[in-house]
This record gives sequence, C-alpha cells and structure tokens, in this order.
Amino acid sequence: MKERNWKYKITGNWFGPMVIAITTAVSGGFTFWLYTAHDGAFVGLGGLTAFFAIICVLSAYGAMSFKLLVDKDGFYFRTKPGNGRYYRYSDILDCCLVESQRNMRRSATRYGYYMKFTDCENQTHRVPYNKSLYEGEIDELVARIKRANEDEA
Repeated sequence: MKERNWKYKITGNWFGPMVIAITTAVSGGFTFWLYTAHDGAFVGLGGLTAFFAIICVLSAYGAMSFKLLVDKDGFYFRTKPGNGRYYRYSDILDCCLVESQRNMRRSATRYGYYMKFTDCENQTHRVPYNKSLYEGEIDELVARIKRANEDEA
C-alpha cells in the first residue's frame, strides 16, 4: 500500500491489552514470590499467569491489526494482517451506522457501534468503532460515501 495523505487514522484500542499486561505482571510477580517461598501453589498460579500472557499477546495482536485510514478519494480498512484493502468511495454500494445492545448482568447494557458497508463485490463488512472517540470521523466517512453514491446517480 503506497503512502497517502490520510485525513483520519483510526487504529486499534490499546486499553484492553495494557490492563491484561498489568494483570499478567502482577500475577507473574506473585507466582515468582510463591516459587521462591517453596510453596507448591505457584504451579496453579503459574498456569493462570501463562493464560493471562496468551490473552495479552492475542489482544495486542488484535490492537495492532485493526486499521481504518481515510483520505479524499477512499479509505483503507484492515482487521488482521494481510486482509487490508483500499476502497474508493464510489465502490461502496451501501453504508449505514449500526448500534447493538447487549444486556449484561445486574441490569447493565453494553453498546457496540459499527459502520456496516457493502462493497462492489457484494461483500458486507463491519467496522467497529468507539463512538466517544471517533463519532465525528465515522460520520464524515459515511457522508463522503453517500456523496459519492449521489454523484454517480
């Protein structure tokens, strides 16, 4: 992908991997302390620490992989290495914003926000985004796609 003058850059969220990394470090320190104290409980906690480390690596991989770059002619979207593609605004057949809700325990509701679009090959894609951080950028992207579709019609 050649370098462009990107107007907006949206990348993966690093909050989750950082929390898991801190949890892994604390758990690893406690495991080491149990090991040096010759306490057999370090084996079980060591397994839990290894599990945290695996989750940390996977979440960091996800955070590094997600990328949405917007310029004047189109946008580049990637969810994992190797599947990134540049879409011209005119290549998008349909586009809409979706809000999903999931009821959690204790009456809490979790919201997820997506931009859903269909490309010229009739494949539907979902672009997750943090509404509190990127609402303006996603609204601008949707507006550009709709303007390009109106200009063609």
